[in-house]
This record gives sequence, structure tokens and C-alpha cells, in this order.
Amino acid sequence: IAAQDNVIVFNNGSGQTATLPQITTANQGIQYYIKNIGTGVVTLTGSTGHENFIDAQQTLSLSQGDSVKVMGIALLTGFEWLVLSYYNV
Repeated sequence: IAAQDNVIVFNNGSGQTATLPQITTANQGIQYYIKNIGTGVVTLTGSTGHENFIDAQQTLSLSQGDSVKVMGIALLTGFEWLVLSYYNV
């Protein structure tokens, strides 16, 4: 997932891993809406070596029809991805 993306739609027949970009003080508050319309599961992860958690979880799986809206937030030390909304079919 690129920093300039806002809405990401996956339509894959096989599994896919989507890595969120690194959160910094310059882009904290950035939001992404991600939807999976394909039959393959999309595994959403935080950026390697930085914010490795999405609502305190290592990954978030999106099956066909699932969608999520996430926002990068600042913590006392570091950053994390926060789930704002999640729709599970």
C-alpha cells in the first residue's frame, strides 16, 4: 500500500499480503479504506520494523466482502494502526 493511496480494493483469486506504510509525525492521522472483493484472503500488516500492530494484533485478515478503515496514530512512544471500522461478511 502506497502513502498516497486512500481507497484500496483487492480482487485476487489467491491470498495476498498488504503492508501498510510507515507512520511518521508528518503523516500521523493518515487513513485507508481497504476492501476485499476477491476470493483470496487479504492479510493486512503494519510496516516491518515500525508499527507492527493493528489494534494490538499482528495481522488483520479480510475474506471476500470484508472491509476495514484504519488510521495511523501516535502513541506515547511510537505509532500504531487503529481500526476505525470493520465490516465482516
